[in-house]
Amino acid sequence: MITTMGPKNQLYAQLSEQACQELAKHEQRLTVSGGTSLVRYGVPMNHLVILDSGSAEIYVPSAGKALSLGIAGPGRVLGLQSVLSGEAPPTSAICRELCDVTLVPREVFLGVLRRHPQIYFSIARILSSELSTADHAIRTHRCSPKAKAG
Repeated sequence: MITTMGPKNQLYAQLSEQACQELAKHEQRLTVSGGTSLVRYGVPMNHLVILDSGSAEIYVPSAGKALSLGIAGPGRVLGLQSVLSGEAPPTSAICRELCDVTLVPREVFLGVLRRHPQIYFSIARILSSELSTADHAIRTHRCSPKAKAG
């Protein structure tokens, strides 16, 4: 059964009611100001970050500069790759304005994932979409007149 409980986001929308309830027990909700780093390049994540309201810009380092991969809006899950792998994230995400976020501790998320392996299908969709977005941004950047001049 698909749940309607909890924050509406790209991950929870595909989870069972039971999985959402398990995660909800450990969620921490915060309001953070513009300029706040939700994900820091090179700094391992202890929490999955869900953007409930507001927007954040996603960046990846490229040739010594920060290349924007676009704007994340409400419902976006941030830091998923890092939380899954235990490695530092390959991107940064910075709030563009006041944002409401939900944090899910890494170990809690991984425990729920072990008990509900069907979540991997949603994760694969999210990571595939992120990879496609990054690939497009990098290809566009490489073809831009600024990139060719630099």
